Amino acid sequence: MIRLTGTQRELMEILWENGHMTLHALTKAALGNAVTPNRTDAIRVVLLQMVTKGAVSEDATVSPHIYTPIVERDEVGFESGFVDVARAEGNAARSQQGVYIACQ
Repeated sequence: MIRLTGTQRELMEILWENGHMTLHALTKAALGNAVTPNRTDAIRVVLLQMVTKGAVSEDATVSPHIYTPIVERDEVGFESGFVDVARAEGNAARSQQGVYIACQ
């Protein structure tokens, strides 16, 4: 099973609905009129992570490149945002304890 982050999941949902898309089309579908070069670059990075994970293929033989989902929904697991929040809160609490102890 391939594990995806929340952002990766959002992009996968768009790709599953559309089949295959260019970076520009996917960015436009995800962000609407809020497309900027920096945001497009960020989407590109996320897409390349998804290619590395084996969730998406990239056809680099054409320009612009075409991204296609290569896994089905039942082959993908999603990382829980709640786990990430709990982990961050735990780290913050430990950090605060360390500062408190150091100041005594």
